[in-house]
Amino acid sequence: MELNERHLMASFLYRVVLDELLQQGYSKSYHHGVGYLRKLDAMSEKIADWKDLVPHSDYVSQLRKAHSLKGSFWSQYGGILG
Repeated sequence: MELNERHLMASFLYRVVLDELLQQGYSKSYHHGVGYLRKLDAMSEKIADWKDLVPHSDYVSQLRKAHSLKGSFWSQYGGILG
């Protein structure tokens, strides 16, 4: 989907996988989640209409709130603030 520039659908799927990965809390898999979140960051710039999906900035805010104690994930992503 990403290759076919179906960024909204690809974002939805990456979010589902990332949410599940973080929910499991298996820190050895966090590097995969970091990669997914970075893909989401890049794709978000190409999406003008989020339709019924929460916009990316709001999604990341919700993610930070729900998984604030997963310091290992956030440090791999780029620090607690980044």
